[in-house]
Amino acid sequence: PCDATLPVVLQEVAARWGLSVAELCSGSKRPRVVEARTAAVILGIREHGLRGVDLALALGITRRSVARRLI
Repeated sequence: PCDATLPVVLQEVAARWGLSVAELCSGSKRPRVVEARTAAVILGIREHGLRGVDLALALGITRRSVARRLI
């Protein structure tokens, strides 16, 4: 995947959930934000081939949290 893919995924998911990218990456535990982060992980890894570690860093979550969202 190209370097531009991660920001595009974050922007697309944030827009679909009515959030800003900053909210998506904030570490908030609000259900809507947690759902959006899960969608970003699934979309990023399954559809765009992004690495879990890159998503974890961008979303402010752990690699383990990324792995849990894929189950």
